[in-house]
Amino acid sequence: SVRDRTVGAASLREVWYSSDEGEHWWRQPLPPWVTRIYAVAVAGDDELWIATREGALRWRRKAVGTGQWEHVLNGLPAREVISIRAEGGWLLAAASNTVYVSRNQGQSWEAEPAAGFEVTGAVKQEERLYVLTLQHGVLEREPAPSAAGLRSGAE
Repeated sequence: SVRDRTVGAASLREVWYSSDEGEHWWRQPLPPWVTRIYAVAVAGDDELWIATREGALRWRRKAVGTGQWEHVLNGLPAREVISIRAEGGWLLAAASNTVYVSRNQGQSWEAEPAAGFEVTGAVKQEERLYVLTLQHGVLEREPAPSAAGLRSGAE
């Protein structure tokens, strides 16, 4: 994940951070209870988010190459957050059959209406939210809440 000069990268158990377009990298040790990383996102100034088996974690830089992890539970599920992205001032997370949206840099999260099937991620374009799924491809969220909530992008 990239934002301005900041780059974040992850393997299954490690996160790496660069604040100078990849010239120098620092490994960010995870809490010992984190067992699997699914995704990493760069958000804000010197801030990383990771989606893990143990939920979502936010890392904030304290000094050059160092920071602190925080387990985020303010509207997100405690386990199995499988995707997280920073897009256009929003943070988007996916878990099970729900997309979670934060419009305030992760201070709070709102669950979008449940999809009724497994969601693997979400993407924002302008004010439109697209939900990524394994079985149904890419679906567009209706602009106003409705009983259906989602429709195929091909319609």
